[in-house]
Amino acid sequence: MRTRPKLSEKAKALHRIFSFLKLIQDSTALDRVKEEEIVYRCSADNVRMSSEKLGRNYDGSTVTAGTYKEFIDENNGRITINFLPTSETNGSILSHANEHIQPMFTNFLTENYYYTGAKPLEADILGTEALYGLPNSLIHLFSDCVRIVRHTAYYKTNNLSTPREFTTVSLNFEKKLLNWKPEWNYYADQDSKTFINETVEAVYHHTMSFYYGLIIYYFTMGRHLNNDFLQSYVKKVLEHLKLVTRLSETDDVKVLPLIWQGFVAGCASTSLEVQQEFKDWVSKFTQHGMGSYWKARQLMYEVWRRRDQNCEGDDWYSVCKDWGMNLMLF
Repeated sequence: MRTRPKLSEKAKALHRIFSFLKLIQDSTALDRVKEEEIVYRCSADNVRMSSEKLGRNYDGSTVTAGTYKEFIDENNGRITINFLPTSETNGSILSHANEHIQPMFTNFLTENYYYTGAKPLEADILGTEALYGLPNSLIHLFSDCVRIVRHTAYYKTNNLSTPREFTTVSLNFEKKLLNWKPEWNYYADQDSKTFINETVEAVYHHTMSFYYGLIIYYFTMGRHLNNDFLQSYVKKVLEHLKLVTRLSETDDVKVLPLIWQGFVAGCASTSLEVQQEFKDWVSKFTQHGMGSYWKARQLMYEVWRRRDQNCEGDDWYSVCKDWGMNLMLF
């Protein structure tokens, strides 16, 4: 990258694929958190933050509206994302009320390479820049969330107290997460909420299923909230996933969601009826050429069995550790 600062679109696409898949993998491989990933630490005297790893300090405040642009880092040759305020982008920002907020971990590998253009959602970009059909702002939320969860897992594994600054960062992230709105425009008519076409409609439902799945992931793995409080989000994930399936079956739409959000929401489900609906959904999902995901399905069934029998470890991470599994939810 030092010798070729201008990468081809194919090379950029490969970087995006790798980064996103690594992020998905990191979200479940919580027993493999490395010490160098940890930004917030407790010392005997006080809590210290490594500004070197943060890239810049984050205090939870909202940054001026703007956009993210890709740059080549002159020091290491890597593509990185920098936030440019509106004044530096000639006023070219996304026309949406949702302000772009600076990522908390701006120097982290998995925030690199994502689609950052301020374009309306069009069918021709779905297979190029936006490879996974997710808005850039949601991918950044996902990246921050995975970092928070991995920090939490590291503290627990190593019997460390949680730094005060990290708690503040988590609460600020929580506000960002719960107030998020997609920057893409999915509608031909905003008043009637008429979708641009069936493909865009499927992308919308995929996006929203991932968003609600991310809420479940954060509150179960980052805040350790009881599943009973998350059932409304579980049902929202299921409904959006079912709508994507319906569109793929009735309108031959070539959009398939990730299994990640279905797995996370399914494992959090406490209702036998809803669990059966997730079982039916994943059965249909695996018939569309995306693989059987047999281990993930068996793991989800084991979570339900333990929960039904009031066994300990009735969550996907505990079963993963007990079975010695490495989840691949691509």
